[in-house]
Amino acid sequence: MIMSSDSTVVSAAVAGGFDRNQIPVEMQAWWEPAFGHVHSAIRLPFAKEVSGVLTLPVRIVMHDNPGKLHLFAITNENAKKLVSVKMGDTTCEDDVCAWGLMVNLNTKLLQDGCRELRVKSYVDTPDGKQMINSSGIPLRVNNGGTQKDFNKSCDTHQLIGRGWYTGFDYTNAIIGNVPLAPVHGTIVLTARAQHPSAHLFVALDKSHYIPAVPGWDEVPDSPGTILFDRDGNFQKAMPFSIDTTKLTNGWHNFQVRSTKPTGDISKCSGCPAVKSFPSGVAKIWFWVQN
Repeated sequence: MIMSSDSTVVSAAVAGGFDRNQIPVEMQAWWEPAFGHVHSAIRLPFAKEVSGVLTLPVRIVMHDNPGKLHLFAITNENAKKLVSVKMGDTTCEDDVCAWGLMVNLNTKLLQDGCRELRVKSYVDTPDGKQMINSSGIPLRVNNGGTQKDFNKSCDTHQLIGRGWYTGFDYTNAIIGNVPLAPVHGTIVLTARAQHPSAHLFVALDKSHYIPAVPGWDEVPDSPGTILFDRDGNFQKAMPFSIDTTKLTNGWHNFQVRSTKPTGDISKCSGCPAVKSFPSGVAKIWFWVQN
């Protein structure tokens, strides 16, 4: 299903090879086990200097989620809305559903300097609350104005994946040292929770099945390689060495999930009588070329 409002539908079938202007990233929000996931993926010039209007491919995914997906948006770090697409209150209770969009981001609406994009999908949950995935994606804007950096994330190549659930604020996972060029040999990425968490999970090339949508290939179910899976509050950046000579050439992904220590039982007709917990996920793709 392809939704479009203030956007144009992608006609090409995915990305092919490496393109510095099309680095794929993904953010996820979880409220599990009650209401599953919502994901937002986007391909963009991560931490690169940009100007004018950017045309960006987006994929939204719902997984075992009985909530109503009603809005996709991109904002700046101060919640100024830059892109807004109505999604029609769609649900995906017992399946995996995906939508492809092509959105136009006018960088002239942003202050020049290092900015942090917030890529968001909004879901109204059956218990009368809201689940939102969001992000911290660095972009260096230069439209000829005064440069004023929001933070140093353009220099540190840091990706934040934010999950939000009503009453629990944000649960954030952070990936550092995001590769911005093809890699070979051994690379080191870092992972951590941004806020107090009860569990941190780090994996390479792990995914559930996602159907193809215009602009994005089908993703097969893959157990991947679990690099870290422990209870605890891991807010200090931990390095993870990846020997890319053991990987095939092409795209691979690295993901971090942080789960909040506190949860609740969702109260509604048909809601499972089991305690659920919010999580935030950050996921980055990198191109191997040995």
